Amino acid sequence: MSESDNNTDNSTVSVEDESTNRYPKNVTVPQNDEKFEAGPNSPKHLNGEMVDIPVDEDVKSKDDATSAPELSGNITVNKNIDLSERMKNFKSWGFNTFMRTKQKVKEKLNRTSKTLDANVEDRIDMLRVQKNQYSLMVANNNRTIEQLRQFTLIHQCTARMNSELSQTERTLSESLLFQSQTEVGALTHIKDLINKLVCSNETLDTLVNKTYGDLYLTIQSYETARVELDAYKTETTRLENQLQLKNESKTSANDHLKLQEIQENLEQKRLRYESIKDTVLTKIDLLEDHKNRVIEREMLNYRHAWFNYYSQCADLFSDTKWQFQGSLSKSEDEESCDK
Repeated sequence: MSESDNNTDNSTVSVEDESTNRYPKNVTVPQNDEKFEAGPNSPKHLNGEMVDIPVDEDVKSKDDATSAPELSGNITVNKNIDLSERMKNFKSWGFNTFMRTKQKVKEKLNRTSKTLDANVEDRIDMLRVQKNQYSLMVANNNRTIEQLRQFTLIHQCTARMNSELSQTERTLSESLLFQSQTEVGALTHIKDLINKLVCSNETLDTLVNKTYGDLYLTIQSYETARVELDAYKTETTRLENQLQLKNESKTSANDHLKLQEIQENLEQKRLRYESIKDTVLTKIDLLEDHKNRVIEREMLNYRHAWFNYYSQCADLFSDTKWQFQGSLSKSEDEESCDK
């Protein structure tokens, strides 16, 4: 056999091997000079004969998923989005941020004055002092509760040890068992006290962190409005002085329009400042009434919790005292009999 025949046989074998992997069994694989044309969803043409080639659905879905999406030449813009309005709002936000930052820097450098309401500022300062004091009260109550929990663990260990010793020490079993029962009784009263203190302290914590926190957010808005008002006041004064220094011939319409726009913004900032100031005063009044009711109720609950604890412990110790006197008299009688 010639070398060319060997090559032909090898090519035939390779084609046949590839055909078993790429095509179904009922399709004849085209040889060297045969043309094979096929579309993705159309019948296949093989040597002038129509042949239907089944397409694997998994392969088709993968091809569709990996195929690039068709891009149209026209770009659609959502008409509901007003780009000019967005740009206007963004520009206004940037200008207000710049004005506030500039005003804060001048205030820190003591190069400008602040708009202060003595009544509002005094009440805000008093509110901050009260919040710090009540926060300290909550922290002290938490420490007290934690120490009582540690004391509870000590009582539990002591009661368990006395109970175990009462089983091994026959001569001291009665005294040890009585001591264990006393510890258990005191432990019950301490747990009741802890539960009442936790409930009362959670209410105080809600008052300090939630109610005061909501008011602090309003105070922050008040501070922001005050800084914006002062910033526009400073800018208005600067533009007015600038126009006064210029001659009438040098001033332009743009300068007057700019001054008019700043004055309109100043009036809006003044109205916003007054509105937020009234809101702050109203919330402070409401907070004072709510705080007085809550503090009075929780202080009453706090006193009742401690009073119940001490009264229960007194009853427990009185029972212990009677039992101690009874055991003491019994031991004295035994000694006298021995004599």
